[in-house]
Amino acid sequence: MRYLLFFLCINAFAQNNSIYIDQVGSSNQISVTQYGSGHSATLTLGKDSSLDTSNVSVNQQGTGAKTASVELPSGYNNSVSVSQDGSGSHTASVISFTGSANSVSVSQNGASNNSFTLTGSGTNGGNTINVSQNGNYGADKSFSLNMTNTNGAN
Repeated sequence: MRYLLFFLCINAFAQNNSIYIDQVGSSNQISVTQYGSGHSATLTLGKDSSLDTSNVSVNQQGTGAKTASVELPSGYNNSVSVSQDGSGSHTASVISFTGSANSVSVSQNGASNNSFTLTGSGTNGGNTINVSQNGNYGADKSFSLNMTNTNGAN
């Protein structure tokens, strides 16, 4: 049996940081850290096949708008963590979320608007989703969860 183990750590210290990652294979450790002003991270995981036992972390800090999008089309026992902190609007999304025993954790802290969206379909079971949105009075906070054909939802 062959295994592909891939570690990717990226730190960006600049203004208007953008990163795009298309990942194939399981057992990955992906960490994206962006500091400065204006951030965008787009990660597509399991592009050609199911993704299992992978950990993804996106940490965005500083000023300006922050956007993080993670696509996880299928898999088992994966974790996605997104942390957005500082001034400026925060937008995070996990799309095509399909699979079992996966976990998603999102923390958004800042004085402006915070938005999180999770969409998925197919067979989902035993997944955990934790979202924390904090900020000043008057800043909008939104959370959207759209799961179809799921089981075990409480």
